[in-house]
Amino acid sequence: GGAAGANNGIVGGDTTFDSPSVCTAKGGSPGTGGAVVAGPAFSGVGGAGGLAASGVGDLTFAGGPGLTSAIYSAALAMSGAGGMAGGPGGGGGVGQWPQGAGKAGGNYGGGGSGGCVVSGGASVVGGAGAPGLIRVWEY
Repeated sequence: GGAAGANNGIVGGDTTFDSPSVCTAKGGSPGTGGAVVAGPAFSGVGGAGGLAASGVGDLTFAGGPGLTSAIYSAALAMSGAGGMAGGPGGGGGVGQWPQGAGKAGGNYGGGGSGGCVVSGGASVVGGAGAPGLIRVWEY
């Protein structure tokens, strides 16, 4: 899911069909890392689902946006969940509650969740995006 520390996760891998590719399904975006800050808490934003505009194929779906985080107090926060994949894909990584690294995208094309740091906690990495999905129908 990325290098340890206050770093973003990694982008989910593209899924391709044929060489050169005649279909490309984009992977999900990474969640943001959480850094120790002077304030009471920090929670990262979830990564977006796969981008249809960058995909190749007859029918492409865009993923949803990553969700924002929620900070309740110095010791209680939740990172943003990763964006849902569009179409037949899946969910994004669930928000981290309360301290820890982000979660990977839940299924094909889902974004990773953000990392969550509370008061006195160490820096954490964001969750990785999930890979894309291609369906091939033969007529």
